[in-house]
Amino acid sequence: EMKEIPQDKLLALLERNFSNGPSFFSYRAGSRRFYYLTPIQNTGVTPKMLRDKMEDFFKDIQDTEALWSVKKWTKPAEGAVTAK
Repeated sequence: EMKEIPQDKLLALLERNFSNGPSFFSYRAGSRRFYYLTPIQNTGVTPKMLRDKMEDFFKDIQDTEALWSVKKWTKPAEGAVTAK
């Protein structure tokens, strides 16, 4: 279990938030986990619209794995942020 978040990884997640909208990364200290969230309209949604949104969401998750998967991170370097 990683106790510190490398600064470059945290900054990369925040930078991705800028270009990924309306989806975004979030961190919850209570569970010590990163989350990837996306708002979805809850009126007038067709099965096709929902499927398309889900496919986009899952593709984003796959495309950003190196950013959020702590197993793919190297050990924290100087400048790491302590995870609470």
